Amino acid sequence: MRRLATLFAALFSALLATTAIAVPSYASAATAALLPDCATALPGAAAGVSSSCATQGPPPVACNSCGVRRTVNVVVTAGRADAKLLCDGLTYATHVDGPGTGSIGAWGGQNCTVTLTATADGTIAAATSTASYVVASA
Repeated sequence: MRRLATLFAALFSALLATTAIAVPSYASAATAALLPDCATALPGAAAGVSSSCATQGPPPVACNSCGVRRTVNVVVTAGRADAKLLCDGLTYATHVDGPGTGSIGAWGGQNCTVTLTATADGTIAAATSTASYVVASA
């Protein structure tokens, strides 16, 4: 139980550490709801064990110099894990040694699957996939 509490505390801290993202002022309240996001975890997994989650959206909005950015944050409290983000046919990956954090991201990210794979026995890890409207600046 203590390990699970530690995992959720680390995951919550990582989420709070993300930066604020600007939403276009003309995006309606319906399109600004960036759901569904997804989360997956490996509670004490053996090497080679994986878990995944899939998410769709959010819908693109018409705007100047902005778009949707899909971000996956990974928190590993013990062991090692590989995270893979597959969005619209493109694959992005990262490896995180615990205790540690990492992230991967993609522009667009309409149809995505996040897969978290343990590369060491006893791996405790979690990954969250979120989407944000991002205004690009030069």
